[in-house]
Amino acid sequence: MKETQIREIAKKCDLSFDSLTPLKDEASGRSYWRVSRDKESFVLCYLNPNLGDHESFISVAEQLDAHDINAPKIISHHPLIGVTIQDDLGEDDLISVMNDQNRELLTNKSIDLLVNMHKADIKGLVHLSASELKDQMHKFKYIFCERFLDISVDESVNDLIMNSLDSLQECPKNNCHFDFERRNLILDKHKEVNVIDFQDMCIAPIGIDIAGILLDHYMNFDRSVIEKNLKYFLNQSDISLSEDDLFEFFRWSGIQRNMRILGTLANLYCDEGRDFRLKDLPNILSNLTILIPDNHNSKSFFEDKVKNKLTERLAVL
Repeated sequence: MKETQIREIAKKCDLSFDSLTPLKDEASGRSYWRVSRDKESFVLCYLNPNLGDHESFISVAEQLDAHDINAPKIISHHPLIGVTIQDDLGEDDLISVMNDQNRELLTNKSIDLLVNMHKADIKGLVHLSASELKDQMHKFKYIFCERFLDISVDESVNDLIMNSLDSLQECPKNNCHFDFERRNLILDKHKEVNVIDFQDMCIAPIGIDIAGILLDHYMNFDRSVIEKNLKYFLNQSDISLSEDDLFEFFRWSGIQRNMRILGTLANLYCDEGRDFRLKDLPNILSNLTILIPDNHNSKSFFEDKVKNKLTERLAVL
């Protein structure tokens, strides 16, 4: 959104300010701005009321606060305008601050935060159904492949979707942020990791959030590091699984998640011309392809046809 638009929105909320700074736009349609006055700053989140509301976010935020889970507190809410005013945790998301020296520490802190979210009694969360998980993967077929890349999928992709769905049905279910990745984790001034953008929290397979933090869109797949982090998760969690079983749930959750995200980001470009995440597509696809078992009949389709077509498509954009 343009600054002039946010200025008008802030004035409708009777919010005085000295400066406005854009933070980020999200695939959800939410727009975030830092509002500064004197020596204070807050985060204004705007969502067009015709597209949705902040009710779920506020409910979860209040419950996370009650459970002492690191997350922004809601200062005020203006539902008719489509605005919440939140604590300003700073702009040190883990994409920006994580490096080779602090990677293990910050990943462990993120897993600790996830485990605490799993243990919290968050009321009012909806259960993500099998049909919804399947529909999300269909975005890969119909939007990413057919609409964005102009290729038709073969039956092997349908097999992959059903295999993923079968595994997710067996995976333990719990509170699920649904986008638990480094861009939604903020290191505050106390050097604690905080979670943001939790408006889509639901009850879903635990592997989805584990894949979110460990199957990183901005890093190459490293199985040894992932297995080490999965072992740490098991040590911190009260979930009873073997290391092998947890890896398989991670595998198939990661396949489901990356198929969904490829479809979502392609849809943003096709429908709205928003190209800010197109640069992420190759690594998302690469990590997805690596996760597919070597003996699965879809492996060659991804390695050859999809990868090559994506390279061609991005070259002309």
